[in-house]
Amino acid sequence: MRKLVVKKSFAVILALLLLVVAAGCGSTSSSSKSASKELTIGLTAPLTGDNAEYGNVFKNAIELALDKVNSQGGINGAKIKLVAGDSKADPKEAANIAQKFVSDANILAVIGDFTSTAALAGAPIYQKGGLVQLSPTSSHPDFTKQGTYMFRNIATQAAEGPLLADYTINGLKKKKIAIVYIKNDWGIVAYENYMKKAQELGGDIVAVEPYLPEQG
Repeated sequence: MRKLVVKKSFAVILALLLLVVAAGCGSTSSSSKSASKELTIGLTAPLTGDNAEYGNVFKNAIELALDKVNSQGGINGAKIKLVAGDSKADPKEAANIAQKFVSDANILAVIGDFTSTAALAGAPIYQKGGLVQLSPTSSHPDFTKQGTYMFRNIATQAAEGPLLADYTINGLKKKKIAIVYIKNDWGIVAYENYMKKAQELGGDIVAVEPYLPEQG
């Protein structure tokens, strides 16, 4: 899991750097300015709390990628700087970070958040502020529907749920199914998409047990 998150984070930073290039080279004047200043991107992720393992993997992977880019001269001579905010995977904290990032004219784009709930909380603020938000892990189908500034590099639960249901019934040949899911934005939509497809394929849902995030 850790290696997968590192790979996703590295892919995200490279994709986001292309957006930074576009922002830094959008005009002759901005291109010339970029040679004498830093280009800043933001990270919103759980750096403390229950999901800190993943947030810190994000941060470490991004810093490795930035070290590589900066060691090769940066972009148009400008070094890339990372500003990190600790969302703790909490929607209120994620919204506060979004307000802070949107208010900072130096931040060109944002990576995060880790959970769909936190990413969704910040999305309307980034959309209103015109700041690109790119999440490597927010698989809730509604995330990118929040506006034109939201992006992801992961499949949604609208695709993953049915695939898992198909594997359960047609791959594992199991039709009696008990479902345990976390009761948050991600867990609910994952459960709904899985259950719908499982029932379509003739699955028998014999038990459903939700649990709260703090019970995990």
